[in-house]
Amino acid sequence: MTKRERALRIAAMSALVFGLSCRDRAPSITSPRSPTRGPTFEFVDGAHGGNVHFYFLPPLVSSPTVTGTFDPNQAPVVVVCQLASTDCSSIKAQFSMTTGTGAQVVRVAPTDQLYLVNWDTGQCTTGPCTLTPGAVYRIRVLVAGTELGHADVQVVASQQEARNVNTGELFPLVDGRTVPVKFRIEVGAVFAALPPATDVSALVGGTAYELGPSGTTFAAPITVAVQYAPAGIPARMAERRLRLFTLVGGAWQLVPGSVVDPVTHTVSGTTSHFSTYGVLASASVSAGSFASCGTGTSARTVCWGDNIRGEVGANSTTGPDQCSSFPCSLTPTLVVNADTFVVLSVGGGHACGVTPPPVSAAQCWGASYFGQLGNGPSGGAQLCGVAGVTDLLPCSTTAVTVSGGLSFASVSTGANHTCGVTAAGAAYCWGSNAAGQLGDNAPGGPQQCGPAAGTFPCSMTPVPVAGGLSFASVTAGASYTCGLTTANVAYCWGENFGGQSGSRWIELRERDRRRVLHLRPDHRECRLLLGRELRGSVGRRDDDVRIKPGRCPWWTQFHGVERQRQR
Repeated sequence: MTKRERALRIAAMSALVFGLSCRDRAPSITSPRSPTRGPTFEFVDGAHGGNVHFYFLPPLVSSPTVTGTFDPNQAPVVVVCQLASTDCSSIKAQFSMTTGTGAQVVRVAPTDQLYLVNWDTGQCTTGPCTLTPGAVYRIRVLVAGTELGHADVQVVASQQEARNVNTGELFPLVDGRTVPVKFRIEVGAVFAALPPATDVSALVGGTAYELGPSGTTFAAPITVAVQYAPAGIPARMAERRLRLFTLVGGAWQLVPGSVVDPVTHTVSGTTSHFSTYGVLASASVSAGSFASCGTGTSARTVCWGDNIRGEVGANSTTGPDQCSSFPCSLTPTLVVNADTFVVLSVGGGHACGVTPPPVSAAQCWGASYFGQLGNGPSGGAQLCGVAGVTDLLPCSTTAVTVSGGLSFASVSTGANHTCGVTAAGAAYCWGSNAAGQLGDNAPGGPQQCGPAAGTFPCSMTPVPVAGGLSFASVTAGASYTCGLTTANVAYCWGENFGGQSGSRWIELRERDRRRVLHLRPDHRECRLLLGRELRGSVGRRDDDVRIKPGRCPWWTQFHGVERQRQR
């Protein structure tokens, strides 16, 4: 069977979790005891009516005759449970390629073409233990949650009693001894037929996993978790970039929100229906106003485009190239001092990323004159621009860590501000607050920063978004921000001259000069710079400005009578 055909059909045992299936098979071997008492013993592998590409090996059985090709790229899990009739839910020991009961793990021996784990019967998942005399225990071998085969063993008191047991039906186990569990997995043991044109060559282990029955849907999303073997990761593919992909129309598409756990070598994501899945390294790219950045499957982050504010992150204020006499990068350039990013976002003149768990820190580079890098008063340690042509403004041409020690799940960069959401759903913003886009209910700050020509409200470090809401995501725009809560309710704050904040009718009137109107983040008070201040709530009329009930807009410049309809 070709690698293209290598996938795994996993039958659902629950609509709430992924886990998941066993082979439905009639017992092939029975106990020497009365069939009306105790459990039914089974020994299921390629030599005993089971998967023809999976075999138990001595000492559990005599050496089988094998003809297939050994597959060293799987990540099997061995589970030992106490058998009670047909129930095997009482797990006594469990082993994977990375962790296991009694500090034992599953190992692969390519030279001997087998997998093995030493089961110390005196150790259980809860610690030291003694197995029940006469009880039967089932050794199950699973890949990605589905069983390839199992063997039943019975606890006996001594080696003498072990010799009296019919070893053709079950393996006699002397309590307290260590049992070497050895087995062979061949190419084709993990199987399902995929469309002939399906390309699985880039998948980890060249393996796809098909959840079935096909077409099954769930009222609420379930979690899909797939364990992989690190040895199966293709060259130049970083483990921390692995994600869960699903097959759609013959192409592999990223499962949004899927994550990798390099410690347990598991990728997981959510789904509302059964499909075909694979583990693949994910590349990402983000395009900003003047530059673009991307993180490749090798986990390196590069940027290209305009570098006048250091947004390429190449540790240069003059290059590395020149575009119409301005610094730029014509080709992808490695970001200096940057970690691998699981999330990447490029804004107006800066970029930010989130490092992998468990740290999940935010790092930023580029323009910092509005505090958009979030690293405190130190801001950018350099000045970026072209002398005599543009202003020389604070920036950082290498990645700096956002202050506060926060762990972020996502980050989004706007024109001059940045926002992020923690794993707990708390939203934080930093940078320019001239239009209330930080949402911190502090229209005058909390600090002042900006180009040398003037200063504006800002925050140089992350401040929490007011309101106590739990967010699933936030998106920073030009001078406004929108967020989606975990209850799927959208909220916006900041600039509203185009109706971005989704409020009602307003009418502004200015008689003699241009002014700048700023939004307070709670949308309940507006302020006129270069003119008098409206301290009353929305609905109050002033000599120069009349505001109907609704949320306030923000206008960079307006003249005469302006009227705008908002959602």
